[in-house]
Amino acid sequence: PEADLLLIRSGFEKYRSSPEYHTANPGLHSRLADFLRKKCPRLRTIGVDFISVSSFQNREEGRVSHRMFLKRENG
Repeated sequence: PEADLLLIRSGFEKYRSSPEYHTANPGLHSRLADFLRKKCPRLRTIGVDFISVSSFQNREEGRVSHRMFLKRENG
């Protein structure tokens, strides 16, 4: 709960030189943003070893995820 930085290592960086890195990447679900906000209120930064919090296979959920992770606590 005291963390201000979360680094997620999925192992997906091994695909960085292949097309899968851009087209078959994992993503973070939009509900994770609220969960982390509640569990770790000091959290300000999340780092991942894949190209985006948005999965290429689920673009609409990815757009929602981006908005939720960038949402300000009071806005």
